[in-house]
Amino acid sequence: MNKTVNINLAGFFYHIDEDAYQKLQNYLRAIKRSFAGSAGEDEIIADIEARIAELFSEKMQSDKQVIGMTTVDEVIKIMGQPEDYMVDEDIFEDEPKRKSSSKSSSTSSSKKLFRDPDNKYVGGVASGFAHYTGIDALWIRLALVLLVFFGVGTPILIYISLWIFVPEAKTTAEKLQMKGEPINISNIEKKIKEGIDDVTETVKNVDYEKHGKKAKNGISSFFEGLGNVFMTLLKIFGKFIGVILIITGICSLIGLLIGFVSLGSIDIFNFPFGDESIFNYFGNDSGIPIWLASLFGFLAIGIPFFLLIYLGFRILVKNFKSMSNYAKFSLLGLWIVSIMVLTIFGVKQVATFKEKASVVTTEELM
Repeated sequence: MNKTVNINLAGFFYHIDEDAYQKLQNYLRAIKRSFAGSAGEDEIIADIEARIAELFSEKMQSDKQVIGMTTVDEVIKIMGQPEDYMVDEDIFEDEPKRKSSSKSSSTSSSKKLFRDPDNKYVGGVASGFAHYTGIDALWIRLALVLLVFFGVGTPILIYISLWIFVPEAKTTAEKLQMKGEPINISNIEKKIKEGIDDVTETVKNVDYEKHGKKAKNGISSFFEGLGNVFMTLLKIFGKFIGVILIITGICSLIGLLIGFVSLGSIDIFNFPFGDESIFNYFGNDSGIPIWLASLFGFLAIGIPFFLLIYLGFRILVKNFKSMSNYAKFSLLGLWIVSIMVLTIFGVKQVATFKEKASVVTTEELM
């Protein structure tokens, strides 16, 4: 029987086997020593921990799953061994000694579309798309300008939509994933140190880039404000649609309920209509009581309207509780049964009007 430990890694809560925890702790200590005193040490460690937490989340099938030694070994294999970064081997004493020529393990990382905040002129969409496709950002920007210049307005709408819905690459791991580079210790360190070097170089040349930066930030602020206005209008339109769905659904359900109660009452209590029952005029010869047929009619039409009301509340209320799978399948089953019963009712009604007849004509021959 193994003990489990609760840990908080990069803001995420995990249950981990005690032996696996000890191995992970030694691994992180070794990494911290390898970067001790280097530029950007805290940021490098934070990004490494965030990447490890991301890998744990990908490999876990549920929140209650306990992380074992196998999972930790897989994560270490992806991130790279500490001794590959010139760490004293006595810190990572539970690992067997490896050959000095061993290289850090790296796995190919598929590219993901992000907005590039480091090379943006407006929203970073063009440079992010350039990383994703492998096309130079200059050609993408030039194509956008030419399309707008020749009066094609669709690219502007597409650009604004991508700006709103495509996430910005904020963390080092996301920036590496944007370029399709393996997300391991070596690349995280390299990326952060490149950022520090860029900042240092920018400070040295601040006078040369001062005016360009201002123009860039002005354009970026304008389009960012435009994007916020568009997003606000989109949200207002969504709320309006939600209200319309709720009102339509409620009014329809009330009308259906009144119709069901009325027909059911007339059938059950056999209210007269002149000298006969009202349903004699409709010719109900199907054998199915009218009140039962009206009930299934109410379900067949009412369930879709109920779902419209549910959808409206989902749009209006941000944290509206989702419907359980049991409720969804129950409603679907009721709706299918109702449609089947109404179909049988209709077929039987049509069959009662079917008649056979023959006409005999007699002619005398002269």
